[in-house]
Amino acid sequence: MSETTAQMVSKHWVQIVTSRCYTRERFIREAKRIGVNRTVNSHLLGQMEWGEKVVVADWEGIRRIVQRIDLATGEPLQKKLVTAPEGSLIPFGFYTVDTLIPQGFTDEAHQEFIGSLDIAGEVGGAPTRVVRGCGLYTLGGGFIVRDSIAILVAKAEAVAKKHSLKLRWFVGGRYYDLGETKPIPGMKWQMGYRQIELETPPVEGESLKQIRFMQDYERKTYVSKAERENGKVEDYQ
Repeated sequence: MSETTAQMVSKHWVQIVTSRCYTRERFIREAKRIGVNRTVNSHLLGQMEWGEKVVVADWEGIRRIVQRIDLATGEPLQKKLVTAPEGSLIPFGFYTVDTLIPQGFTDEAHQEFIGSLDIAGEVGGAPTRVVRGCGLYTLGGGFIVRDSIAILVAKAEAVAKKHSLKLRWFVGGRYYDLGETKPIPGMKWQMGYRQIELETPPVEGESLKQIRFMQDYERKTYVSKAERENGKVEDYQ
């Protein structure tokens, strides 16, 4: 392996992003148009660095919605999504960690958090309504900061704890295609993040290091074709 290639192979956080809301093609179209924005828990976010690459992936395997039955009464129970034990992970792109969005501050807590930031500049612009496959929200302005992500998360969570608030975090940035990649077999489907070793191309330029704020967040409520058709089983592959 050459020195150049070795420098490009490293561990990356990866998330399966194809779901009931996104096919691979739809995710790519949206990411190229308005960038990536994904939910992430505060503990994992605190381990990330500005400009870090987060890989997005598809998963090939069998997932079915099945109708469960109460064996004692014969009555239908809540439908359940059943996933095969293992499948193949297919990385197809990545984004750089450029923007953090904490959601859930009151006005008072919002101002207190802003007052704690090491601000290098302001991100202006009128509030914009953003529509994504997984939900919609109004994105406002924000700030370019000098704080590390770990420090930002600690500051925000401290303010939230003081005001008895629970924050939801979003992380996002600019999207890049990986091109053709080999499927990685023997991988379980999961909603969260995991780390894998992967070769990725270099990215020019520095991270934007933005903290932005959103309002009126509405998560998309998905109703599957199977549920609409009276319990008919549906494959998501």
